[in-house]
Amino acid sequence: KETTTTTTLMSRLINICVIVMYLMWSWTSLTILQVLFDCTDKGDGVYRLGFDLEQECYVGTSHQTFLFLAAIPGFIIYVIGAPIICALILWRVRHRLGDPQVLARFGFLLAGYRREKFWWELVIMGRRFCVVLAAVALDSMLLLQLAVSSLICLLFLLAHVYYKPYATDEATLLSRLNAAMSQTLGDQDSHRAAAAVPHSSKFDLQFPRTTFSKTKTQQK
Repeated sequence: KETTTTTTLMSRLINICVIVMYLMWSWTSLTILQVLFDCTDKGDGVYRLGFDLEQECYVGTSHQTFLFLAAIPGFIIYVIGAPIICALILWRVRHRLGDPQVLARFGFLLAGYRREKFWWELVIMGRRFCVVLAAVALDSMLLLQLAVSSLICLLFLLAHVYYKPYATDEATLLSRLNAAMSQTLGDQDSHRAAAAVPHSSKFDLQFPRTTFSKTKTQQK
C-alpha cells in the first residue's frame, strides 16, 4: 500500500511538472527571444530592446549580464531542451500508450490523439515556436510579420487536415478553429494569443484512458 501511494504521488508530481513546463514554454520562449533578437532602431541610429527602449542592445553591463547568465542558457536548456525532453518521453512510452501509469504521468501530452499520432504534441510546439519567432524577428515590419505568421498558421492547418491526428472529429474541428483564429488575428500580438489558447487535445484531458482504450479496441 505504501508503495502504491508513493507511485501515485510520484505520478501526480510528474504530471504537474509536465503541465507547468508545457504551459510556460511559449511565454518563456517569447521572453527569451525578445531579449536575444528584439532590437529596433527608432531613428537615432541606436538599436534598443523593443520592450525596454532605455536599454541599448548588447551594450551595458545589465543587458550583457542577463544575456549570458539567463537568456542564452535559457534558450539552450528550456526553449530547445523542453521539446527534446518531450520527444524523448514520447519515444520512450510509444509502446505503452495504454498503460495507466503512463497516462497518469504523461497524459497531458497524449490526450486526444490517435495512437499512431502520439507525437503530434511536438508539431503543436513547433507551430507555436515558429509563430513566436516570426513575431519577434519581424517586429518592426508589421505587414511582413502578418504575412509570415498567416503562412505558418496556414501550413500547420493544412497539416492538421491532412494527417487528422485527433481521435475525435470534435477535437479536429476545435484545432482547426484554433489555428484559423491564430491566422485571423494577425496583429503584432497575435503570437501571444496563439501561445495562450490551448489546443483541442487538452479539452479531452479528463478522458485520456477512454480515448486510447477505444482506439486500441478498434485496431483489434
